[in-house]
Amino acid sequence: MAPYKEDEVEVNNVVKIVDTVKPHCASNVHVNLYVSKVVVHPLVLLSVVDHFNRVSKTQNVKRVVGVLLGSMKPNRTLDIANSFA
Repeated sequence: MAPYKEDEVEVNNVVKIVDTVKPHCASNVHVNLYVSKVVVHPLVLLSVVDHFNRVSKTQNVKRVVGVLLGSMKPNRTLDIANSFA
């Protein structure tokens, strides 16, 4: 959910509230990034599940934070090849 800011604009003694949507991140590189297919390598899935199981048994948390690493192929396929948690 992106944060938004309400602006008040007064036109002919009528106050109009304008909602402007702000992006939720500092970068706008991914705004028009179209992905047709996502490929996740088996090692990435194994790593994510393993880390979640280890963390959830030792601590009472529902969320695991990590990084997915991959590349965009020329045919608009996102290839996730590695992960760190």
